[in-house]
Amino acid sequence: MKQTTLELLENNGYKLWKETKEPDYVKMQFQKRIWDVEELSIPLCLCNGKVLVNIDYSSLTFRNSGYDPVTSESFQISLCHERPNDEWCDFKIYALTEDQIVSKLQKYEQDILAIWKLFYEQGERNGI
Repeated sequence: MKQTTLELLENNGYKLWKETKEPDYVKMQFQKRIWDVEELSIPLCLCNGKVLVNIDYSSLTFRNSGYDPVTSESFQISLCHERPNDEWCDFKIYALTEDQIVSKLQKYEQDILAIWKLFYEQGERNGI
């Protein structure tokens, strides 16, 4: 991940909470708490009373003898929350490139929050 991308995530409220580094594998897990849920009319997770958006970055280098190493990088944005009656969701937008996460970060956040809100409200409408 480029330093500018890391700074973008941090400047948008994401905190690195877990990092795994191995010779050919890196995984960085970020999380952001959404504080203006009342203003945005977003329901809280029943499990923890919060709304959290996650971003995972992974990089894997493939080494085949006789060939130059190839590195694959990917981003994922997700939300995992509980609505009434012990119903859980795990919504993910995955296989994103660094350019996509940089240029569309706010849109992906809005999308994932809208999906969570819809899921929660559908449960309320259906008497869950």
